[in-house]
This record gives sequence, C-alpha cells and structure tokens, in this order.
Amino acid sequence: MEGSYFGDVDILVERARGESAIAETDAEVWKIGKQVFLKLLDEYDDVKILIIENAMLKVLSIIILVYDRRSIGKPPLKQFRIKTFFYFS
Repeated sequence: MEGSYFGDVDILVERARGESAIAETDAEVWKIGKQVFLKLLDEYDDVKILIIENAMLKVLSIIILVYDRRSIGKPPLKQFRIKTFFYFS
C-alpha cells in the first residue's frame, strides 16, 4: 500500500530486524536509519503517537493471523506481499 512502512516495530521493541517486503509493482523505497527514526519520534509527538499506535496494531494483527491459521491447521505465513515506501533500520 502506498505510504506503508516496516521495521518500526523492530526498533521500538529493540529486536533484530525481522521484517522484509516484496513489492508487487515498482516502488520507491526510502531507508531511514534507527537513530534518525528515533530522533524524528522525539521531535514530533503527533507522529510518535501514530507510529506507536500503528506498531501495536501490526503486532496484534500478526498474533491474530498466526492464531487463526493454527486454529484451522495451517502453518503461519512466511511472507507478506506489500508495496512499501519506508524502511526503518
């Protein structure tokens, strides 16, 4: 989806990068390093709130997806296909 981003949860919970993406179409990808990402969050409280809320929703969605797939006897998904523009590392 245009304007999507990933890698934010990894930074917020201080874990090694665990996400990747495959673009379904041509995509412009911007890489924003960890220190710049954290500085932006410190400088813009409104953005910080949105990023943290979205990160919580991502984690909850993954938990629900894994649970739902296991409950019907299917293995968890190994790959998500998204069109992305931002990658935080």
